[in-house]
Order: sequence, then structure tokens, then C-alpha cells
Amino acid sequence: MRPPWWMSKPHARSRMAAVVAAEVDLVARSHAKLTDEKPYECPLLGLTPADVAVFQKAVPDQVKAHFDPKRTFCKQKASVKAKATLALERLVPALALAENHWAALCLLSKSHHNIQANNDRQERRQELRRAAVDKRLAELRAAADKNLESEGASAAIEDLAFWLRHKRGRD
Repeated sequence: MRPPWWMSKPHARSRMAAVVAAEVDLVARSHAKLTDEKPYECPLLGLTPADVAVFQKAVPDQVKAHFDPKRTFCKQKASVKAKATLALERLVPALALAENHWAALCLLSKSHHNIQANNDRQERRQELRRAAVDKRLAELRAAADKNLESEGASAAIEDLAFWLRHKRGRD
């Protein structure tokens, strides 16, 4: 049987592919931003507790393996995001039901943000430790300098007292 006349044109094939893709049950996003989404709690994805356990180990590993830690999630390359997303969707095929991969991207975004925040906190703690050590050393140096000055002053006073007592009459 011959295809309909409208299927013979190239742009019609892509239109037909769009219709077929629209018939697949996709889980739409419920919020405007990825950070507001909660893919673990979305009942339409049908994630099992075993899937969640896999994600808790796999998502940070994928983030560390693919993403640049100095860039935010939005500034990562699209190819890097795609690799990490496909890796997660291979681990748990239920994520592939999400429209435009929002569930996998949400998990990656949150994990990347958490890793960056932990790194920032760790750097701040190290800076505070360094500042505390520097302050302590400065205080110790100031105390040592003060002791040296007081010892030097008392020695000078003793010399002056000795000179006044013993050598004053000889001049």
C-alpha cells in the first residue's frame, strides 16, 4: 500500500514523528524552575526505593565525573549535561519518562549545587582556621616583643640606678 500523499514530503515525516512522540506518556514538569522540582516524590515517574538508593550514590558520582566544579550548573556545557543525564537514565529507565529530561537534570542540578556549597564551606573553614592561626601568632609575637621591651627597660633602669649610686660621686 502506498503512503498518503502528505507523507511523501520530507517535512511531513518530521510532523508524523512529533505526533508519535506526543502519544508517549511523558511526565511534564510542574514548576518553572528545576530547583523547585522533587523527582523522588513525583508519583508519575514511579521511582522505587531501590531507584532512590541507586540515585543517592550515582548522582554525585556523575556530577564529579562530568561537571566543572568552578562553574554553576547553568554554565556547564550542554554536551556535559547530556552525558550525565543519559548515564542516569541508563541506570534507572523510569527517568526517561520525564519530559525534556527534567528529572535527571533536577537531580544533577541539586547535587552539583550541594557539592559546590560543601566545597565553599570547606574553603571558608580553612580560611578561618588560617586567620585564627595568624592572629594567634601575631598575639604571641606582640607578647614576646612586649616582654623584650620590659626586660630591656628594667635592665636599663638597673644600669641607671647602678650608675647613679656608684659612679655619680666620682665625676
